[in-house]
Parts: sequence; C-alpha cells; structure tokens
Amino acid sequence: MRKKEVERWDQFVDVIEQIKKKEKSDRLKQVMEHPNTLHSLCEVLGVDFKQTVNEVHPSLGEADGSKNLSNCTIESLASAASRLRELKVKRMQKLQDLPLACLNFGISWIHHLKNSICSRM
Repeated sequence: MRKKEVERWDQFVDVIEQIKKKEKSDRLKQVMEHPNTLHSLCEVLGVDFKQTVNEVHPSLGEADGSKNLSNCTIESLASAASRLRELKVKRMQKLQDLPLACLNFGISWIHHLKNSICSRM
C-alpha cells in the first residue's frame, strides 16, 4: 500500500512539474510576442526599439540571459505596444488629413494670386 502511495505522489509531482513548465513556456511565449509587436511598430514609426524595450525592462533588450516574466513586465509591454499603436493611428490620421490641407492651401493661394492680379489691372 505504501508503494502505491509513493508512486501516486511521484505521479502527482510529475504532473505539477509539467504544469509549471507549460505555464513558464506559455508565459515566455506571451512575453516574447509583445517585443515582436513592438519591433514591428517601432520599425514602422521610426522609434528606437531597444530604448522602448529597455524602458519596460532592461533584461528584455538583451539577446542572452534570463528575461523578466512578471505580470508587471507583461502589462508594461502591452501598454508600450498600445501607446505605439495610438501613435501610429494619429500619424495615419495626419497623413489622411494632409491632402485636404494641401488642397485648401492651394485654393487659398489661387484666390490670393487671382486677387493680386485683379488688383493690378
């Protein structure tokens, strides 16, 4: 009977270890997805990726070594990505508004030119 209990205990410990490994693996995957997103956004926006990641946590900017996997780090990465997405949207909005601003400027310039020509006559 004691042998079965020990075997069950060992199985239990093995299952717990597997769960811990999976959680750590999932967490690492989650942490590493955010820098990939940040890298893409930084590249598009012309923002320094290393500086952005180092602001979240210095260990994330290093190629080797352990990474900080705390909830705070994950939340900070998500927050940084969110800020960059907002910046991207603002810049895209400015680009969308630019043709209209140029058109309005052109129309104003034509009116000014027309008025200048008419006043000389």
